[in-house]
Amino acid sequence: MGASDRQIPSAEAEPFIRPEIWARIVLLGGAFVFLFWDIIYRLFLFAWEDGDWSHAFILPLISGYFIYQNRARLMQMKASTAWFGFVVMLAGIVLYLLGINPIRNDMIQGYAMILALGGLVLFVTGWRMAVVLWFPVAYLALGVKVSPSIWEAMAFKLQGIAALCSTVAINLIGLVIGLEADVQGFHITLWKDGVKLEPPLTVAEACSGLRSLMTFIALGVAVAYLAKRPWWVRIIMIGCTVPVAILANVARVTALGLIYPYNPEATRGDAHILLGFALLFAVALTMFLLIGWVLDKLVVETDDQTNPVGEKP
Repeated sequence: MGASDRQIPSAEAEPFIRPEIWARIVLLGGAFVFLFWDIIYRLFLFAWEDGDWSHAFILPLISGYFIYQNRARLMQMKASTAWFGFVVMLAGIVLYLLGINPIRNDMIQGYAMILALGGLVLFVTGWRMAVVLWFPVAYLALGVKVSPSIWEAMAFKLQGIAALCSTVAINLIGLVIGLEADVQGFHITLWKDGVKLEPPLTVAEACSGLRSLMTFIALGVAVAYLAKRPWWVRIIMIGCTVPVAILANVARVTALGLIYPYNPEATRGDAHILLGFALLFAVALTMFLLIGWVLDKLVVETDDQTNPVGEKP
């Protein structure tokens, strides 16, 4: 039999996780869940009760898919021990305990858990595997509930941006349809053909775009990383998630302002929620995918092109 006839062993034919590794995963994973069970339970409780954080349920699935997507490269590596990871894990545990008392902050506890998880992964797999596994670990941080004080401050800023920018957009479009707008705080007063419309359109906290912003950041980061792209393309796409989500929310409020003179009921209640969020995600996702398409077209693949982190040629 010639050399060309020999079958080269393929990683695809082997199990993704070798049997001897399962015991270590179950033991360490069980210990980790036991230690951080309280914050894990409360984070999922937040996601269940608070619609602003419902995206947290899908984050572990996306992280798991990323690991599965890179299974061939991981199976070609040999796990090693990185003691620096043990230090990072201990730092995460200490920060977690401080988050319980005296700081008493769920957000710090959540981030401390992610830090400890990253340290554990580095400790048991080594630096080479950690280069691939850092993203699915860090991605879980998007599920940590932001402190109410930070959340309210962010919502306040975004309400102001949405109200002001939407007023400018309505006035520009209104030159054609005879519609004028004036903003006072979070209230947009509209005039149609010189007649003032009552009541004014209010950009409430729920309309600030913060809920969709956090969800879209999680979606945008996943889109940037689940496709094979150079690292610089991924960074640009992640950087675009926030402005794209804000622009999409401005477009949503503007659209509601343009509809208001003709069908006020469409800007209230369930119709407002359905129309608003459907429009927001359609605009945001279209803009984001367009940015990704343009950036992908700028990439010229060559044989000696440097591969992004976590990719194998």
